[in-house]
Amino acid sequence: MSDSMVEICRREFCTPDDVCSYVAERKAPHESLSSSLRVFMLDYFRNSSTEDGHMSAGHGRNMFMSQQQDRWLMRDIRARRAGLLTEASIVDSE
Repeated sequence: MSDSMVEICRREFCTPDDVCSYVAERKAPHESLSSSLRVFMLDYFRNSSTEDGHMSAGHGRNMFMSQQQDRWLMRDIRARRAGLLTEASIVDSE
């Protein structure tokens, strides 16, 4: 299953967390996430068993972009906070 996840992430330019979030938002409340992920991966590769199938299925067209943008924003905020904390600790130590 991890090889499938890596391949989907490579094709979609996303992280495993993006895929999990995407599936979690769309699964039925009574379904488990792991089961829903297996079904998603099976459908993904069945629909894209060829490169033409990959393109006609719409894969590789930023299907996880909203999650990616949120993550990039959070990473930027965390990096800025870490930078501010580092700068503040340097100023305090002087």
